[in-house]
Amino acid sequence: AGIAKGSFYRFYVNKEHLFMDINEKIQILMWRDLDDILEKNKALPPRELTKTVFYTMSAYAARYPIIMQLTADTLEHL
Repeated sequence: AGIAKGSFYRFYVNKEHLFMDINEKIQILMWRDLDDILEKNKALPPRELTKTVFYTMSAYAARYPIIMQLTADTLEHL
């Protein structure tokens, strides 16, 4: 990040808060994209729409591997 370790804690209490902040931002982006996909493709047959949604979610997991570290408790918190 290019900042001293001590400076880091001016922005976050600990690493867990940073982890949650990063994941929250990724989740917001993903849900916005999924909402757009659902809106733009609502005429698709359910099977095709489901495949499109899962493809998008898989692409997010590949692009942001940190989200694969989320647990059910973490997701509920987000």
